[in-house]
Amino acid sequence: MASVAAVFDQLDPLADRLTAWDELAVAAARPLAAPAWVTAWWAHMRPVGASMRTIAVFDGDELIGILPLSVTRRGVRPAGGDLITVEPLAAVGREAEVASAIAGGLGSLDARSVPLDLELQDDSPPWVSLLSEGWPGRGPLWHRASRPVSLPRIDLASLTFDEWMAGKSSNFRRDVRKKGRRLEADGGTFRLTTEGSLRADVAAFLLMHRGRHGGDSNLESDGVEDMLVRIAKELLPSGRFRLVCLDADGAPAAALLLSAAGTEVNAWSSGFSELLARHSPIMQCFVYALKDMAERGESTMRLGPGDQAYKLRLATDEGHLTRYTLVPPGRGHLRSRVRIAAKARLGGLRAGVRANAGRANALFGQRIGGGLASRRGS
Repeated sequence: MASVAAVFDQLDPLADRLTAWDELAVAAARPLAAPAWVTAWWAHMRPVGASMRTIAVFDGDELIGILPLSVTRRGVRPAGGDLITVEPLAAVGREAEVASAIAGGLGSLDARSVPLDLELQDDSPPWVSLLSEGWPGRGPLWHRASRPVSLPRIDLASLTFDEWMAGKSSNFRRDVRKKGRRLEADGGTFRLTTEGSLRADVAAFLLMHRGRHGGDSNLESDGVEDMLVRIAKELLPSGRFRLVCLDADGAPAAALLLSAAGTEVNAWSSGFSELLARHSPIMQCFVYALKDMAERGESTMRLGPGDQAYKLRLATDEGHLTRYTLVPPGRGHLRSRVRIAAKARLGGLRAGVRANAGRANALFGQRIGGGLASRRGS
């Protein structure tokens, strides 16, 4: 039987399909594309004025693919916005068939040429080419790819935790073990959040995260706490929501939030207070989480976008995340392309200004430092 796409403007009609949706996320090893994350984001974090369009692909009564979307006047994005990366999901081996059906569903959303943004990992199916090949009507999709963002990961594969640790540098092993012993001596203890401590632990985690990042945090909204608690209540029993808490004096002093699906774990965010800062608490949380992950038989941990030094020290491999902007044929196609190209040029100019400012500040600092050193030596 040929696959058929249905477009839903609410999630309620899919209530009896959430288990099948979740099975697609587990099979694809995409923790943040699971319905628990998507429905909680929509309930608590959706943009003002956004409407939901979920394209579900069926083979008879079987759900074989899904793409939940948030539609605004500016364009179409997978549900999750900047907080969670949601890709199309498809039954294994049926990606091309699902992409063709999703393309038909996207083509029916609007007569205008509304851009679609997709964030795809380097090991994702080739969704852009599959959607383009399956697009109905006049011509293929036009797309622009952003510069890939580093996405470090730890691949344990068949390794035990001890084998992974043995493969790290002697300096890394010495540093982790030394700080781990000091941490234990100072009374630091690890635990995973439970339903009883959930609300307090999530609140403490967000307070620490916001304290470290200030106004730059994308977790400032009041709805984030309710979103995470809702996700946890659904995924805690299966162990797929994990908030690693490092306690000192009976309260969290650091926390690392992870979510799992299949053999994969995603590190979503973290936070810590100054109380245990000298012990590299987030690194210690990752080490604890890796031990736990190995015991569960999971093989891959993605450390989140960005090439921060601590991620690269942990990683065994550096993947990447790329944002694609797709513009379908139709009314407004050229206008959308011009606007996207102009935005990309402006972004490049801003990045250049920031880079030049950074180099100028570094040079200025070197000159000032040199002058001070000369005066001290005189």
